[in-house]
Amino acid sequence: MLSLPLVACTAALAARPDLIRDFDPARQAALYPADRSFLALYRRGGQTLGWVAAKHSADPNGQTAQTLRMAFARVRPRAVILEGVPSAWGVNPRRLIDQLSRLAPGEGNEGDLAARLALNSGAAIWGGEPTESDLGAALIAQGFSAEDVIHSALFGPLEQQQREGAFSSPADPLFPAAFAAMAADIARGYGLGSAPSLDQFRAWHQRTFGAPLSEATTWYERGWPNGDTVPARIARASNRQRDIQAYRVTLERLTADRMVLVVYGASHLSNVWDALAAVLGPPELVGV
Repeated sequence: MLSLPLVACTAALAARPDLIRDFDPARQAALYPADRSFLALYRRGGQTLGWVAAKHSADPNGQTAQTLRMAFARVRPRAVILEGVPSAWGVNPRRLIDQLSRLAPGEGNEGDLAARLALNSGAAIWGGEPTESDLGAALIAQGFSAEDVIHSALFGPLEQQQREGAFSSPADPLFPAAFAAMAADIARGYGLGSAPSLDQFRAWHQRTFGAPLSEATTWYERGWPNGDTVPARIARASNRQRDIQAYRVTLERLTADRMVLVVYGASHLSNVWDALAAVLGPPELVGV
């Protein structure tokens, strides 16, 4: 198995990545509700970690946005760690700030809002992700094919676009353009070959699942990390690499900055729950 370049932790907070779990919806349901965003608040000595378990949303006035504003007020972070941003981009990544400058006020998802709140408050922004090229290399080293990795990687971003209203289903006339743009981005980021066409994706989907690409609004569930399909196994392996990176960066920033806010999709918190508790103790759940 290929080891990703992870940010080293200081001895003050000894990491326990061995306690990170694969996603289990039943376990998440036993820990906290999945239908809303909330803040998990950890305190250890003079250190405060707030983990916003976000329900992904592009509504600037919705419940997720309200939770984010509450979290910034409660934690007053000096560092903010964002999902979807590679750690390798460094502090206050120029690429992220340039992207924000192209959005209208109030436009974007919860990560964009968190970045704006961080910049306005003077908190430093860090990414919690491995690069896509490192992630792709790690998955190939685990025996997955480049074709399966690239096609499987499309489910999550396309699901997010559908949830944000870019298209309603694969039957929507807007879907092909959204697919082509996302396939080009994924192929470029992972560096595992050329972008698949929509026809190639449909054929791969038929071979992989024994069914045509569904026109139902929940077609993307076939890419979720449950079950024993190849995409499910890839999703679990990918999430584990991502969760390890986010966990290590979180502990590093907490050691250095003492007041840290993490903004990630809610499922990731259940994956790192035991690993965080081993270092920081159980959290207070705010907004549940």
